[in-house]
Amino acid sequence: MLEKGNSREIFSQLLDVNWSIENKEYKSQEERNELNKQYYILNSGLIKEMGIEEYTKFMKLGREMFS
Repeated sequence: MLEKGNSREIFSQLLDVNWSIENKEYKSQEERNELNKQYYILNSGLIKEMGIEEYTKFMKLGREMFS
C-alpha cells in the first residue's frame, strides 16, 4: 500500500507530528496550532499521493490491526 517512496516519507512525517500532538510535546497553543496545521497538510498530501481509495483501505487496515 505504501509502495511509493514519497508516500512512506509523508506517512513517517505524519506519525511524527501525530506523536508530538498526542504526547503534548508543545509549549504553547500557537505551537499546537502549528502542529495541527502540519498534520492536516501531511494527511491531505498522503491522500493525494495514495488516492482516496488506497488511503481509506490503508487506514481501515491500520485501525483493525491496532484495535
